[in-house]
Amino acid sequence: MFDVEGDIEMVTINSRIDRADLAAYEFGGTAALPLTRRDRESTPAFDVALSDVAVSDEALTCWSQIDGKARMVLDRNSQLVACSASARQIIDNCECVRIERGVVVAAQERFRKSFDDLRTAGKGRVASLLIPCSDGDGHWIVRAVESGDGSIFVTLQCANGRYSAQLADLEAAFGLTPCEARVVEGLYHGRSPQEIADEQEISIHTVRAHIRRCYDKMHISCREQLWHRLGAYQI
Repeated sequence: MFDVEGDIEMVTINSRIDRADLAAYEFGGTAALPLTRRDRESTPAFDVALSDVAVSDEALTCWSQIDGKARMVLDRNSQLVACSASARQIIDNCECVRIERGVVVAAQERFRKSFDDLRTAGKGRVASLLIPCSDGDGHWIVRAVESGDGSIFVTLQCANGRYSAQLADLEAAFGLTPCEARVVEGLYHGRSPQEIADEQEISIHTVRAHIRRCYDKMHISCREQLWHRLGAYQI
């Protein structure tokens, strides 16, 4: 089944790609490969080898727009093969990684060996690394996995005080009203009931009434349970 978006198509694969390839392309619980229309027309669906797939900057940018993570693909020598627009900006600004003598390395010298070790975790095994942000606010979360052909797929995510997680449609998920959904999102992002009241320009009593109704609809009784409940709905 193809979902066409511009000139990029996502096809769910269940074929002769090995476990390492599937891990490299794992996306939202399914294995997804970016194919151009020409690839799709010349290659039968459900019989696609990794070598048939053209990983492009455009495809990685589309993926990054979905979940906010910057993405790049390196060859076995750590040379850049493709990257999303957000990853290119990170590289150009030397925020987390940079290109030095044609090779992608950690921007901070003391993390270069650890970054290089991500390539040796083994095919199909996801390795992670935390690199402190240069301004001291939070960390870069770097995750990498090696595909069957030796390519390294990398995601970069900045976890700092400015990061704000997005949630799926809470109205559809829990039967909340639009106002209740905004209150729940405020709680999830760490705001107090008074801050939510000020932000929504409603009374604190109304906010508390919304919270009680939301807890009933979500079958929870405290904010800790709310955070746990909504963790699976973060997008």
